Amino acid sequence: MSYVTSTEVQQWLESTKLGVDHVDTELEDSAITYIKARVADTTDVSAWTDSSDTPALILKLVSMLVAAWIYERTYSESTSDQPSWAQRLERMVETILTGIAAGTISLVDDPSAPADTIAFLPDDNTGVENVYDALGNLIGASGSEDIKFTMGVKF
Repeated sequence: MSYVTSTEVQQWLESTKLGVDHVDTELEDSAITYIKARVADTTDVSAWTDSSDTPALILKLVSMLVAAWIYERTYSESTSDQPSWAQRLERMVETILTGIAAGTISLVDDPSAPADTIAFLPDDNTGVENVYDALGNLIGASGSEDIKFTMGVKF
């Protein structure tokens, strides 16, 4: 049940300052659990069991978090007013996870994503179905709006 290798974690760290010869399985497990929890509302994460069935972007995020946590643990006694490299990696992970959860960043190689379905594109029913606001209140009855276009019409 391995998600990342030591080489994938090492890419985020300067090898002459901090070498990673193995991946701490507890850190890796914590990272993938955290990432799954962050995107589970908008993405089916149930199929992500190892590196073979997890999207590449998620694997990059796991390696970034593990590298950040290793860096923080190693240099936790250092004092500095500047944000550390680990904090920067964690901010990058958070930014990407927020985008995935909001639907602005797509997991293009997610095996659980529907192949041909994009839910937000208009279709022949756009404008003719009931319209609801964000709270679920009906604000436009079926057929009350003009059809904006029709699919397959030649001009």
